[in-house]
Amino acid sequence: MSGSEIIVIILVFLMLFGTKNLPAIARTLGKGMNELRKATDDIKKEMNVNTEEVTKLREKIKKEIEESVNIQDDIKKGNAIVSETFSLKKTSYPNKAENTDSNKTDSQNIDYSI
Repeated sequence: MSGSEIIVIILVFLMLFGTKNLPAIARTLGKGMNELRKATDDIKKEMNVNTEEVTKLREKIKKEIEESVNIQDDIKKGNAIVSETFSLKKTSYPNKAENTDSNKTDSQNIDYSI
């Protein structure tokens, strides 16, 4: 608003309300503007606090997800290493000879009946 517009507004107020009521109206408007400013500041503070809480919560969740992914990657790597180890260490066992009396040792030939 320019200076001339403000002067026109003041003149209109003087004509409408008179010189006796103008100070009271100005005080009321000033108090209303002050309360509006305080309410706006309170809302801004509340928004900042909530935003900080949400940001902290988001960071906490992000860290937990990253840790979970790292653990899953470690598990996958561990499974890959285990499967590689087992695939490299496959051994073939010789065929067992049939269990005949001639192949039995002395301990196997003991008769335990009474």
